[in-house]
Amino acid sequence: MMRSIMSAAALVFLFACPVSADATPAQYRSIVDNTIGNYLRPEFTTLKAETGEALPAIRKLCENPSADSLAAAREGFAGILEAWSRVEYARLGPMIEDHRLERFSFWPDRKGIGLRQVQQVLGNKDKTATQVTTLREKSVALQGLQALEFALFGTGAEGLESGDAFRCAYATAIAENLDNIAGEVVAGWNDENGYAALMRNPGPDNPAYRTPAEPVGDIIEILATGFQFIRDVRLGNVVGASPDDSKPRAAAFRRSGLALEAIRANFEGLQHLWEVSGLIPVVQTRPGGPGMIGSVNFEFKTVDDAFAEGFPAVEEALADPNEHNRVLNLFIVADTLWRLFAEDISRELGLRMGFNALDGD
Repeated sequence: MMRSIMSAAALVFLFACPVSADATPAQYRSIVDNTIGNYLRPEFTTLKAETGEALPAIRKLCENPSADSLAAAREGFAGILEAWSRVEYARLGPMIEDHRLERFSFWPDRKGIGLRQVQQVLGNKDKTATQVTTLREKSVALQGLQALEFALFGTGAEGLESGDAFRCAYATAIAENLDNIAGEVVAGWNDENGYAALMRNPGPDNPAYRTPAEPVGDIIEILATGFQFIRDVRLGNVVGASPDDSKPRAAAFRRSGLALEAIRANFEGLQHLWEVSGLIPVVQTRPGGPGMIGSVNFEFKTVDDAFAEGFPAVEEALADPNEHNRVLNLFIVADTLWRLFAEDISRELGLRMGFNALDGD
């Protein structure tokens, strides 16, 4: 059933084109300004703050290994994951330069290539992976959140309590790499002459955006891509039509017990973008806008209520029929929200669908 559901939903993104339902240039500009000022800049700043807090916690674990310092390092990882999950679908501008997206989070890893590379580094004690300057030249799978999760939570991580010096040095290098990447992205978005300027000043000489509608297409793409990824990758590859069909071991961040917490933060970040981007007042002015706003808000409330009730760890949730149905409902909500943004709201804003960069993932 899941396969047929996913194949029926085309993988698409949104780009701008002139149609009769176009919003005004001023409305498009308001969406761009609000998204940059209220979402992109503050959310990536929060990510940088979390990487900055996690790094000294992991260094302290190396200096004074104990159960408490390992718990603090793991808490630092959870903070990074929370902040990242709120903004990981903003796949434009500084985030996609210099392979930063893949270096920060290499997922999906369907063939387990990244896991094998991390295990090889730990098994061989490759010292070049313990220095950020040499680590950043290695495979992207060795540099990011998934690698850090395995170092802190994977097989053998209990040795960190008693002083696994190599493993801890590797974790420190990953954390420093993540902190550097987050800092580069923050600097990129805060540069008034950088990508923000391209979004704010479309025109014939702009290499990225020719019309005022085009950067709004990228903003809608953040939302559409986010719900598509939750639906197809975060949940679609995991939940199955029944507990017997589920694949909890395929869930991202299951080792840390944060698989469903990451999905919660995914939804929260996308909801925050919807609320602060200036989309709502512009959609409100369109012919079918008020009904669409009501539908979007209803779906977000469904998600909020589900997570307010809480979920057990993903393995337990998918094994229990009742909890499995609740997780499956998140899949359905993500699909509904994808359709609302990729089809209805994009149409109301004068945007047209095309092929998504996630096609083939």
